[in-house]
Amino acid sequence: MCLEKALGLGVRNGVLTTAELYKITYTKVKTSTELTKVLEAYLFVRGFNPQDFSGSYADSVMNAVKEFQKTVFKSAKDIDGKAGSGTFTKIVF
Repeated sequence: MCLEKALGLGVRNGVLTTAELYKITYTKVKTSTELTKVLEAYLFVRGFNPQDFSGSYADSVMNAVKEFQKTVFKSAKDIDGKAGSGTFTKIVF
């Protein structure tokens, strides 16, 4: 539900669709304190510590995203530390 709120979705039922996740872009996450905090929480719960939970897309968040991406993507081009729709889809589902 936190992700739904951060995305500004009207209905908050805890069920996100793939279409809703595909609306997430790296730029949107990087410029949104709320989305970055949600990302930090997802990373932490999955065992990838983003450090300070500031809501700022700092190097520590980018490094945690890269470490997560290494576990779910095979292509080096997908391991960039940028959390967009592909990364969010993998981290949520």
